Amino acid sequence: MPAKRVIFTPVIEGLYVHGLRGRVPLSLKVRLRELGLDLDRPLPSAFPVLQWEKCLHATAEALSPEVPRDEAMRRLGVLHVEGFGGSLLGRAMYAFMRTLGPRRILERLTASFRTTDNYSETRVTELGPGRYELWLNATADIATYTEGLFVALLTRCGARAVRVACTHRDDSGMTFLIQWDV
Repeated sequence: MPAKRVIFTPVIEGLYVHGLRGRVPLSLKVRLRELGLDLDRPLPSAFPVLQWEKCLHATAEALSPEVPRDEAMRRLGVLHVEGFGGSLLGRAMYAFMRTLGPRRILERLTASFRTTDNYSETRVTELGPGRYELWLNATADIATYTEGLFVALLTRCGARAVRVACTHRDDSGMTFLIQWDV
């Protein structure tokens, strides 16, 4: 495990350049700059995860103040997947992922995440057709954001009626129950 966990440029680009194109108010840009992410400058090649999580919370709060925090984070996760699909890397990844389908995507998650960060590890256990348990070594307060990411991601891969719920969190990571109609 690397000493400093970072995300890479395509993650930031997917959310802020593509997913939220034209929808980042000035007040949010100022807040993000205070958190170390200046959207008016070239995006960093690597960005610390702890700062990224603060940026996600600030963004969810700014864009969805009318809903509870968990729902705002879930919505942001969905927007991120949709936006990442507009990036060069995202378009290539999503085209490939559609050919694999949701089951094989889950089996290859660690490799897929390595294109977006330097630390992600996953373990996937098939519980039955269209039913999986996923452990992810993310320890941050972004479980509902991650739920939204997986719902949108697996839907893009062809899964129908995707449901994702965080069932456990501790210092080593988070566990999700992922289901879809087969």
